[in-house]
Amino acid sequence: MLEKALGKGRVINFGYGGDTAAGVVPRMVSAKKIYQDAPYVFLCLGANDTSIAPERYLADLQEAIKIVESIGATPILFTQCHIDTIMKEPMIIENDWIRSSGYAYVDMYKVYANKDGSCKSELQNADQCHPNVEGHELLFQRIKIDCPFIF
Repeated sequence: MLEKALGKGRVINFGYGGDTAAGVVPRMVSAKKIYQDAPYVFLCLGANDTSIAPERYLADLQEAIKIVESIGATPILFTQCHIDTIMKEPMIIENDWIRSSGYAYVDMYKVYANKDGSCKSELQNADQCHPNVEGHELLFQRIKIDCPFIF
């Protein structure tokens, strides 16, 4: 959806299933030439970092931010979405940092969370971890709300 809105070839995904923020950082360094002219870089990291301390994840995220800024691009962060069916305390700490960081961000929590903090299971695939088609559409709409400057 994002590539369709921005133009073919203008969206590159460096994500690998099951990867962590620490795993993305070395790939970002080695692939700088691929995205060196990008005006914006989305950093949607952390869903697989739930077993580490929030401080470790945030250090890795800040390293990714430095890499993005080193090429003159603007980083756009994503808040953490749900793992299982409830927000875990480390994810709340991480989201608070993202929201108060001063960086542009997409608030996935607003897409996927019910008022009580539980996950909107109707927006997930059967694995209860990944968004279904409606979940992706709502996330795309959230990107347009939170980051209208990219369109």
